[in-house]
Amino acid sequence: MLPGLIVPTHNPEFSMGVAATSLPVMVLLSAGLLIGFGGWCVQLARRRRLPAWVPGLLIGGAAANLLDRIAFGAVHDWLRVPHFDLNLADLFVLAGLVGFGLALVAQRDFLELKG
Repeated sequence: MLPGLIVPTHNPEFSMGVAATSLPVMVLLSAGLLIGFGGWCVQLARRRRLPAWVPGLLIGGAAANLLDRIAFGAVHDWLRVPHFDLNLADLFVLAGLVGFGLALVAQRDFLELKG
């Protein structure tokens, strides 16, 4: 274990500690994004425009953080990197967003080759 890198923290802020607002606003924003963007990603995956793991990671990570906020008023982070703290759920969301972006780029390249 690296000293100073793995540290249990209570993160009452939003978006990996980069933004802050009140708890009710964070819960409503998180739930809205989870339902809206997560639902859209599921539809894209059902149409085979996204790999199924993308909405899985996005929804799983976002739901875990949302449940943490509802139950404890903050997200339990444990990995301290320069400028922010994060947890496994944050890493899942980040990996899902990267997968989402790569899928969009791959589709754009495919459509340009086809046309």
